[in-house]
Amino acid sequence: MVKERAPHIEKPLGSLLMPDLTEDRIKAYMAARKLEKASNRTINMEFAVLARAVGSKFQILWPKLKHLEENHDVGRALETAEEKAILDAAAQNRSRLIYPFLYTLAWTGMRSDEARTLRWSQVNFEGGEIVVGKSKTEAGKGRRIPMSANLKAVLGQHASRYATKFGPMQPE
Repeated sequence: MVKERAPHIEKPLGSLLMPDLTEDRIKAYMAARKLEKASNRTINMEFAVLARAVGSKFQILWPKLKHLEENHDVGRALETAEEKAILDAAAQNRSRLIYPFLYTLAWTGMRSDEARTLRWSQVNFEGGEIVVGKSKTEAGKGRRIPMSANLKAVLGQHASRYATKFGPMQPE
């Protein structure tokens, strides 16, 4: 956690002395991180790392500041019937892209942006795997996800339709 969070703190606050870490400066940091689209959880963890580095607790260092509200709703997995209903509706959709996209999400657990930016060069039909390109996290980039026979068939059918409509597949 420290390796991931500390660089965000060090850049704007690392050269400051303890008396310079005022509540106003902390509020400004929080606002700047929000503009960078950092989640409340991420910002709270960054301050936990900072407080530990200073050797005290957040509440003691900045008593008037409150931790940011975190989203604890992690959602739930789809029931089998719900997943089937979604995929059936996607199969009937006029767009020929929606079904392979949703099927890929369902069978790989990829994030939507990872699947949305997927390129043919990342789909290895012979090796039976997908290599994730751009990812939300550095650790997610380049990970290899095995393809089930069903997913291979769906993506193979999509590739054939693609090739028929646009010509030979290009890696990108």
